[in-house]
Amino acid sequence: MEILDWAAKYAGVIQLVLAAGLGAALLWLRASFVPRTEFRAAVEEIEDQLKAQSARLEEGEKLFTMIRQRLDAMPKAQDFHNIQLGLAEVRGDLGRLSERVGGVKEIVERVEDQVTRHEVIFSDAARRT
Repeated sequence: MEILDWAAKYAGVIQLVLAAGLGAALLWLRASFVPRTEFRAAVEEIEDQLKAQSARLEEGEKLFTMIRQRLDAMPKAQDFHNIQLGLAEVRGDLGRLSERVGGVKEIVERVEDQVTRHEVIFSDAARRT
């Protein structure tokens, strides 16, 4: 009975200590954990940021795909080499054509000289008659 007498004697103090301990525990819990409304707001903010990042990532992927397609469409080193070979062949063809044109030019000049002589002969003959 001694404990019960002691508990009855100090009941107010015991209630005060328990109330203070419970209050301190509640304050500690409130400081340690986030209220549900703040948690939901934080989750929504993170979801919005995730959506924005996803949109930026999709845009970057589209840009990357476009750049890759353009690079794939660009000529490669072998293509440039083939163009160089083709140009060298064209230069050779032009050189041969130039030689032929030079020969044709000489023939045309001889023909012009002959035509001119014939014109002179005919004009002289026409003046004599």
